[in-house]
Amino acid sequence: MSENKWLRRTAAVLTAALMLIPCAGCSGSSASSGGGENTSSASDQNNASSVKLPKRAAKLTDEQKKDASDKNISEERFCTDNEQITKVAEDLLKQYCDGMTEADHDKCFDVFPAFYKKAVEKENSECGDTNEQYMQSIKEGFADSYGDDFYIFPTVTSVLQLSDESLEGTEERLKKSFGGDISLDDLYYVYFNENVRGSKNKSSDALEFFILVMDENCYLYDDYYETADEENNGAVKETEEKANS
Repeated sequence: MSENKWLRRTAAVLTAALMLIPCAGCSGSSASSGGGENTSSASDQNNASSVKLPKRAAKLTDEQKKDASDKNISEERFCTDNEQITKVAEDLLKQYCDGMTEADHDKCFDVFPAFYKKAVEKENSECGDTNEQYMQSIKEGFADSYGDDFYIFPTVTSVLQLSDESLEGTEERLKKSFGGDISLDDLYYVYFNENVRGSKNKSSDALEFFILVMDENCYLYDDYYETADEENNGAVKETEEKANS
């Protein structure tokens, strides 16, 4: 049985953060809360466990309009409620962590877009694993390090709304990498601590995910399955320069 790359990344997730840097945008914080290809259409991207994005304020104040302009975020999508989007992030991450704890493939990956979940399942198949075997391997790895009684829970530290430029660039990368009719309504970045507790050990590690908004549904996402090219690399460098300026 060949080794699963995603599984190797999952095993390393407690010791290394994903190296993705966003543009500044709407931010929030909270306390602890307990590439393959496919031709899926936008209507196929909604998993049953996705989280709905709260409704926005009907009208921005003059101060909010200036803030949106300064951050290169259109008024139509400018985030005005940090608490709501942070709650969305907490719900998504809790289901993701519960899915890993319980070795439940659907619970874990239904918080990702359908095209991402299909890419995970394709890689499992190519590596000779069923989805169940893959999740059990993750669970066994955590049990070896933390004890059979281990559990995982997230603590969200901040959620940033990304600029219009980042939204357009991410949508283009998704279309190139996954095909199909992929359309993003909004884009956020969530910083969180993934906490693991058990009778043998404990740890807390800083990680990040994108939050994609499609058809008013929110999903976790990272670029693991994206097709790398020079154009994409240039876009990442441009984003880094803006974030660090």
